[in-house]
Amino acid sequence: MIDCNSLRSSRYVYLFVMLVIWLTGGLHVYAANISLAPISGTYKVGSTISIVISLTNNQDTINAVSAGLSFSNDTLELTSLSKDGSVMTLWAEDPTYSNVTGKVSFEGGVTNPGFSNSQGKILTLTFKVKKEGQGLVTISSGSVLANDGDATNVLGTLGAAAFILSSSGQDPVLVTTKPTRVAESSAAGTQGAQTSVSTSAQSKEVPAPVISSASYPDNTKWYSSRDAVFSWNLPPSVTVVRTVYGQREKSVPTKVYTPPISSRSFSVDGDGVMYMHVQFQVGDNRGAITSYKFQIDSQSPQITKLSFVDDPSIASTSQALFINAEDRLSGVDHLTISIDEGPETIYPIDDKSVYILQKQTPGKHTVTVGAVDLAGNTSKRTLDYTIKSILTPTIIGHTENVVSGDKVSISGITYASTTVEAILTRIGEVGPFGFSLVDTQVHKDSNYKETQTTESDGKGVFSIMWSTSVPSGIYEIKLRAIDDTGVSSNYTDGKVIVVKSMALVRFATFISGWLSLILITLFAIVASAATFWYSILQFSHFRRRVRRTMQEAEEALRANVEAICKDTEDFHVTLVKAQKKRELTKEEQFMLRKFKKRLDSIESEVEDKLESIR
Repeated sequence: MIDCNSLRSSRYVYLFVMLVIWLTGGLHVYAANISLAPISGTYKVGSTISIVISLTNNQDTINAVSAGLSFSNDTLELTSLSKDGSVMTLWAEDPTYSNVTGKVSFEGGVTNPGFSNSQGKILTLTFKVKKEGQGLVTISSGSVLANDGDATNVLGTLGAAAFILSSSGQDPVLVTTKPTRVAESSAAGTQGAQTSVSTSAQSKEVPAPVISSASYPDNTKWYSSRDAVFSWNLPPSVTVVRTVYGQREKSVPTKVYTPPISSRSFSVDGDGVMYMHVQFQVGDNRGAITSYKFQIDSQSPQITKLSFVDDPSIASTSQALFINAEDRLSGVDHLTISIDEGPETIYPIDDKSVYILQKQTPGKHTVTVGAVDLAGNTSKRTLDYTIKSILTPTIIGHTENVVSGDKVSISGITYASTTVEAILTRIGEVGPFGFSLVDTQVHKDSNYKETQTTESDGKGVFSIMWSTSVPSGIYEIKLRAIDDTGVSSNYTDGKVIVVKSMALVRFATFISGWLSLILITLFAIVASAATFWYSILQFSHFRRRVRRTMQEAEEALRANVEAICKDTEDFHVTLVKAQKKRELTKEEQFMLRKFKKRLDSIESEVEDKLESIR
């Protein structure tokens, strides 16, 4: 059972506290209040209390609200925190709470054009009644920032609530409460968040923060990253840390951290010169504000003008660019120039904006210009151009095969009084019998190159002769013309020169003499053998042809003889038949005997002749 006298005494204490709150509220009307609802009531142990945190009496367009709350954690337990229906659309930090310390904190924001209604819901807190007694919920700190570009704190009052907690289920006792008023800060354009009961100026006993930054270690330099990291020393006596950042060099921190923190990480909104402000508080006393300057430039510089000073197509190896680059914050630090995707060359900023390019060979080129600001941001532009070349020299004659020790020379025609450069490149070796052995690896090796120069006469005729003997090997020689401005022509097509050693020539002559004799002898033997073999083949062919002809004649003769024999036989048969019918004349009888005898004789002779041919 609850002691009625004790409960009545508690109610008196509660009424006295609420009366003090109402009296200290004063009669002033401030721009925006952070209020609680309900602010009083009697609740049973085990029941829940839903308290709505709202923005009331708002008279300005605001874009951020932050606050720190305290509650009686011995009698109340915070079970949930809801953002449903909140006018805050952005949360720099999600609302947090701790039943161990009895603290709640939040920081919300509103996108442009901000919140301008007179009131709006921020959060809903749901408490569970743990035991009988008193339940106090007070907003101990807070800020309401106007959407005026300077983040002016327009906070008016901070709300408070007091509840009677019992197990008897008595009807709520209505009491009047009044939010605490926030005293105005002396800092220009801002207002501190503190109660009138514990208003205090800066105290010399509170230490000042020492700020450092891992993201912006040198506050004289510019940085391109907006990911900020700040840290500071945190003495054990500090109970509250207040921070704020912005473009104002002097500003009163309005973001409250209880328990205190020793570092902050966040994304900076915008570029420019900014300041991080940190202030310590011990109890009700606030210390000096420490400000840390940092500079952010995340935008790339702009190359507004890029052109050649002169016509780049004119035959000249020296080209000049006009480059104008701008950067609105940190400024352009230097330029980089590369040609044909080659290495970049750094150029300091020139007052006349004229930059001389490195010499290039005739032909098509691409120049890439980069502008780099003091924060390291870079932008690039490219420009194509073509350098015209002069005509290549015409080669009239050159040595092709020489013995080592003889002079290698080449002659031709080009422009009058023009420098001619000849490059002799070794591309292979001469074999033991004078054959060329081209070595592609040697061809790629620049150590095997020799250069000679001369100047053409008034008619453009020139001749170049190597002053030293050229070692044995196979060489390629190329020419190009270079005028007095440094413009060069393309190289001519390569001409091959074979240089042989004297010993190799003598050896090759000796070997070639004997080799010729051996070759002639071998040729004669091979020719004779070929003739003999050819004769045999022809004779064999002739025999086959004669045999084939004889066979054909034999067959024809045999067929004709057989035909004659058949005809004679037929005639003989006719005579025999005639003899049976009549008596033959003597001439017919004589002819019959003669045919028979001749027929036998022909058959006998033909058989003998054919047999002999076979």
